[in-house]
Amino acid sequence: MKLFRELKRWVLDLPSWRTHNPILTIESDDWGSIRMSSSQARDALKSLGHTIEANPYQLYDGLETNEDIDRLQEVLREVSGISGLGAVFTLNYCAANPDFEKIEEANFKRYFREPFHQTYQTYSKSQDVIEKVKNGVHGEVFEVQFHGAEHLNVNRWMRALQKGDKQTREAFYEGIFSPAIASSTGYTMEYMDALDYDNRSEITQQIQSLNEGLNIFREVWGESPQSFIAPCYRWGKPIEDFLAANSIYFIQGQRAQLHPKNEPGFSQRKIYRYTGQKNKLGQIYSVRNVIFEPSLYGQKQALIMAKQQIRYAFKWKLPAIVSSHRINYTSRLDQTNRESSLAALKELLHWVKNEYTDVAFLGSSALSERIKKTKR
Repeated sequence: MKLFRELKRWVLDLPSWRTHNPILTIESDDWGSIRMSSSQARDALKSLGHTIEANPYQLYDGLETNEDIDRLQEVLREVSGISGLGAVFTLNYCAANPDFEKIEEANFKRYFREPFHQTYQTYSKSQDVIEKVKNGVHGEVFEVQFHGAEHLNVNRWMRALQKGDKQTREAFYEGIFSPAIASSTGYTMEYMDALDYDNRSEITQQIQSLNEGLNIFREVWGESPQSFIAPCYRWGKPIEDFLAANSIYFIQGQRAQLHPKNEPGFSQRKIYRYTGQKNKLGQIYSVRNVIFEPSLYGQKQALIMAKQQIRYAFKWKLPAIVSSHRINYTSRLDQTNRESSLAALKELLHWVKNEYTDVAFLGSSALSERIKKTKR
């Protein structure tokens, strides 16, 4: 079975873009988004019988703080690539969160969004995050890209709220839009799959949301994004049409794009992608081929997996594109988890630098430019 998986990976990588020098790109999703609003909310839901322990995101993932940004920058500046610049994190930002107060005032009949920079102002220890991220962008250890409007399937969530779904309402009153409902409903995405749909008629609303999110992104960061990553890797062609119309030509993703089906349920059609692949709109896909998630797999196992996958990528002259979500680097719910993850990140970066002295650390936009300018 292992040999078959290795052979399948090798075959799928055959047409991929290649590089003579090792390139490491780290893409980190979910910044700006609420997940678990506070440790008090987490404990309240546990007391109500929610299966919090079943999902690490419910245990560790909360809105980033000022200190989280500082600590991540410190680690990234410890190593430098062949260019002399530090390691780079692509922070993929969600542009909004639900406005819980307005939704409740409207008796759950209408959805309202809150721009993420306003969310920062309502959370303790997060008021300076934007300025700190901007400083990191100017210092070339961060770049910011677009992860959509909310990390939330608004239609499914609002329908559940309107029906008075018990678990969804209980989470709502704690300022949480993604309750632990996988075991009870079979819905493993727990409302996080923003661009999935049960009927194609929902696409128009999704594009309107993306447009609002894009406007918020531009307002806060002062520029348009160059790349996009769909929440939960679920999106269809109309989303690509919208992105192209807004000059977004680099699409981050995993090996399989999960294309929604025009039917109720939680199944999708897989479309396999490879790094450097172009669609008819001229957009370039990239495929994450390294997983570094200490919060999900533990520090030791995360390092073993990431090193193996980086070795494979560099052996076959592929860029190592690392998936490492915000959950690993935020301390709102558990500072120990953040510090453990940062220690693992530090070890990984130093290992890469020592093993591959000519490595280049690139953000997603720089990688896309490199791909566009060179031939496979």
